[in-house]
Amino acid sequence: MKSLIAVLVALTLLATPVLATSVYTQYGMYSGNVDTYIDDTAMASHSEFHAGGDAWGELWANDQSYGMLQTDALVSSTGGGGLTLIAWQNFPNNGYTYGELDAWGTSSAYMNARMQSSPYVFQIERHDSNSHPIVSASGASGNYGLYHELYTETPTGTMNAQSWISLMGSGSGSFDMNQWHASGESTYGWGGPNNVNVPNPPGYYTPTFTVSATGSGTYDQYGYGANSMNYNGFYMPGGGVATTKASFFGGFSGTPNTWAN
Repeated sequence: MKSLIAVLVALTLLATPVLATSVYTQYGMYSGNVDTYIDDTAMASHSEFHAGGDAWGELWANDQSYGMLQTDALVSSTGGGGLTLIAWQNFPNNGYTYGELDAWGTSSAYMNARMQSSPYVFQIERHDSNSHPIVSASGASGNYGLYHELYTETPTGTMNAQSWISLMGSGSGSFDMNQWHASGESTYGWGGPNNVNVPNPPGYYTPTFTVSATGSGTYDQYGYGANSMNYNGFYMPGGGVATTKASFFGGFSGTPNTWAN
């Protein structure tokens, strides 16, 4: 059995903020592949969702006020499958920003994710802040993997800042945030240059990105900032690049951060 759903949406917005359109898709398959694409050409925004194997759930894409495209995925796999949510935005004056989430597992995979792109901010966060982690997976009889990436480039294609986090193993794992905070945020011109914050920076509240795993596996983290970076508590005022790699055998947990521009 093979399922294929393609949604292509080209939007034309007025100069004033309007709610132009919405897309809603349900998924239900025991095996196969499904691919959904949403394009907002007026706001230079794009999102897409991919599932392979066993997948059940829903996808929403809504054009919000002030030029924001919001895409939500609440999808699970309980028979072995993979889930991917991608969004990007490419403004001539702001440059290019890209976000990606992946979850796959031989036993289960779950995605409770939202991506928002606008002329002012790009965010990765939970769809429902009171239930499941942003992504989680398990491989009791095999393996699982989780991935979280956010990067931004200048209008000429030079990398401004980047963060990616990968968790793979045998057992179970999750990426999650406390409260309603974004796990990844990129802002344009607010204290510029363009930046990547994983999670969004502390203020009145203290956002916490939590990586958690049982069993054994590997953890990899990468951060880059062309102008400055705070990576897991290490400050680089002139910019830099950093990597972390760990192998674990009886569980793993921590709270990584990359704040870079």
